[in-house]
Amino acid sequence: MNIKTIGIIGSRVAGLATAKSLQNAGFTCEIFEKSQKLSGVWTVEYHNFGLQI
Repeated sequence: MNIKTIGIIGSRVAGLATAKSLQNAGFTCEIFEKSQKLSGVWTVEYHNFGLQI
């Protein structure tokens, strides 16, 4: 299989984590996001809410 680039739709937590994992495995990723900023709602609506990992 000759995969050149993997497209990821959405730059929320799951999209960014997926891109990071795929890049660590040697793949090239391109993230598509409809808003101007990465991380989706985490940068706007949850400004006083912390992400627990």
